[in-house]
Amino acid sequence: MRARVGLAAGSLVAAMIGSPGVAAAAELALTPPLGWNSWNAYRCDIDETKIKAAADAMVAQGLKAAGYTYVNIDDCWQAHTRDANGNLTAHPDRFPNGIKPIADYVHAKGLKLGIYATPGTKTCANIWDAYPGALGSLGHEQADAATFAAWGVDYLKYDWCQADRDGLVARDAFTKMRDALAATGRPIVLSIHDEPQLPVPSWRPEVANLWRTTSDIAPTWSSVSSIIDKQVGLESFSGPGAWNDPDMLQVGNGTLTAEENRTHFSMWALLNAPLLTGNVLGSMSPATRAVLTNPDVIAVDQDWGGHQGVRVRDTGDQELWRKPMSDGSQVVVLLNRGAAAATMSANAADLGFPGRADLTAKELWDKTTTAVGTSLSVSVPSHGVKVYRVSSAAGTVTPVVSGSTNTVKSVLSGKVVDNPASSTTPGTQLVQWSPNGGANQKWVLTRNANGTYAVKNSASGQCMDVELASTDNGAKVLQFGCHGGENQQWSLRSVGSGYELVAWHSGKCLDVPNAATANGTGLVQWTCSGSANQQWTFQAG
Repeated sequence: MRARVGLAAGSLVAAMIGSPGVAAAAELALTPPLGWNSWNAYRCDIDETKIKAAADAMVAQGLKAAGYTYVNIDDCWQAHTRDANGNLTAHPDRFPNGIKPIADYVHAKGLKLGIYATPGTKTCANIWDAYPGALGSLGHEQADAATFAAWGVDYLKYDWCQADRDGLVARDAFTKMRDALAATGRPIVLSIHDEPQLPVPSWRPEVANLWRTTSDIAPTWSSVSSIIDKQVGLESFSGPGAWNDPDMLQVGNGTLTAEENRTHFSMWALLNAPLLTGNVLGSMSPATRAVLTNPDVIAVDQDWGGHQGVRVRDTGDQELWRKPMSDGSQVVVLLNRGAAAATMSANAADLGFPGRADLTAKELWDKTTTAVGTSLSVSVPSHGVKVYRVSSAAGTVTPVVSGSTNTVKSVLSGKVVDNPASSTTPGTQLVQWSPNGGANQKWVLTRNANGTYAVKNSASGQCMDVELASTDNGAKVLQFGCHGGENQQWSLRSVGSGYELVAWHSGKCLDVPNAATANGTGLVQWTCSGSANQQWTFQAG
């Protein structure tokens, strides 16, 4: 699970988040989970036949080929009593052969099985009297985790269901199950649903791979629209191994129109949401299948960089959202909530490439590619979206050899990034200086799992860091003890005669302020412009 942005310059980030058990589970959720869940389609009316049919349909309808993996059994699978040893068992009429044979059936198709439990004494359906007698895991956490592992479960939805009635504290209860799952030795994705969902407590990424951010979704435009609003500002919590969850997909259900289905799916992908469809797979329409299997939109959700999209403009009914992709492109969603079609425009800065005039944009639903130049203008249907993947001819990500030692030279001044006087003091601002071959001018670039680089000074052993994890223009770039936070992660993007060094947490570039050429000029971050004072070359050795 990745470290979160530091709260102070180079501050140690919560011990890299989580325990060894969480790290093992996080390996299963480096991108948001894709799959199917039984609840939206069937509520409590589930049985062995329907779950197997969902697995069959996931393969036959092309969802498995599109990347969907999990077949998740929601509430109402349990027997009303535990067995003589105190273990959970499946309802004898609904699942007469138990859960393990279903897991085996699902696994044989190259898919994975999920199941549902709660930390209190009752499940949600039991509380609502929709399924009286269904039991929670309170006091049985280790036994239930061991049971799930023995059955071959790969994913656990752990639902709060007013467990405070049992005197429980959410963080403690969810952590207990996290640790119980880890103790089984079987990697099991942990999805939690707390109440209330917002604001997101800082502990959730420490405990779970995904956590609900809203109450239950309904298959209506008003529900989908309101949930989109509630995701604004949550992007700092989202990343590989830990995801905000705005609830399961309702694509193809209820009163959602074709445009609303595309909007729903597009926005969930932009938000790095788990894509867990909830329709009856065997009878879905070709239009629904086309939405759920759109490879270009799924790629937005599954981008290994793991940046959640953000709303960058809101003018009432019309909004512009943007997500940086790991290859240097930007995904831009023009969202029209209005009752009529509207013409929406975006300039190069809106598209994520300020100052550039060489942009192309591929619309991910109609598959057309347009030479944008510096701006685009398009009609967006009511309750609809236009989704563009925007690229610049000079904006691709460029790898370097991980572990190599380099000098980093300014294209503008010919001077190099320098740790003044070989300082070992954390917080020392980096400067540009004439090349002298010293260790204080040499930087070891080590590739991170998300494709960015840690940039470590050879003299001090400290890392290139944006002060206070600031996202402001002019924030100092300094050295600090290496901790792996996003303000110490840098991507390389080719531009002009060199490369931009882009701070992962802010999307801004290493910059020589005011295009200065003097020795000792302190380095900062600034909005990427492609100008020479933001272009750098690398020389190994």
